[in-house]
Amino acid sequence: MVADDAPAFAAWLLQSEVEHVEPLSVELSTEAICADTVFRVQRQDDQQVILHIEFQGRTSTPPMPWRMLDYMARLAQQYRLPIHSVVLYLGQGAGSQDDGQHQHLDGLGGVALTWSYQVIHLCRMRAEDVLRIVGLTQIQAPHETLPQVVATIRAETEPERQALLFQQLIGLLQDEELIAMTENLFTLSAEDLEELKQFPALWRAHQRYEQAARIEGERKRGRADILEALVVRFDPPASEYLKVEQALAAIDDLEELRDVFRTVLRAADVAEVVAALPAVE
Repeated sequence: MVADDAPAFAAWLLQSEVEHVEPLSVELSTEAICADTVFRVQRQDDQQVILHIEFQGRTSTPPMPWRMLDYMARLAQQYRLPIHSVVLYLGQGAGSQDDGQHQHLDGLGGVALTWSYQVIHLCRMRAEDVLRIVGLTQIQAPHETLPQVVATIRAETEPERQALLFQQLIGLLQDEELIAMTENLFTLSAEDLEELKQFPALWRAHQRYEQAARIEGERKRGRADILEALVVRFDPPASEYLKVEQALAAIDDLEELRDVFRTVLRAADVAEVVAALPAVE
């Protein structure tokens, strides 16, 4: 269509006067997105349904209704089956304005799009139901989800029941999720440490996280020491420095890093250092 004809064409289709028409790109976004959890469910009446679940905190970019429209449109096109989408909001106040019913108007005052999904607030659920959800889903953001799950269990007033729920939670989680929960839930005061010890799996996860953090800290210090020694001894050109830096990033073994440090101290030139690093191309 010729741009000069666009105002008249738009006025005819929209049945109203127009002031300005701006041409936009005809290439629609195909950015990859990843849903939290998607199931194909076959009901007892033999009907198949796509069950789509999203965990969401207080903020979402883009806003959650638009994200859900994107998810649902792609799922509908990919599977061509009925869709039931659910947003589980985490934390007090999250999703307070979202009722799951949304519309987008057309240019004539009517409705062009209508979409809906189920809204559930995790903080209002029973702990047993929260655990059932955790057991059915692979948590994509444990640092966001698990604190709310634990808070829900902590709201249980009966100590024995609370301990049982915690044990059930531990049984549902993967090691990575346990580490994330340990990292984000506890400030490691003396009181926190005592609380962790009441739950052996959590305590072991905390110890693994602490050990991993210490080792990673030693790796970072070792790499920094090597690069500092390299600069002090040889003041290498940027290209050679980058080669060594990239090679060091691929070395995780602490003893191997110590060997590299000794090589830097003894080498006659940068070329000798680079030659001692098999990861350098």
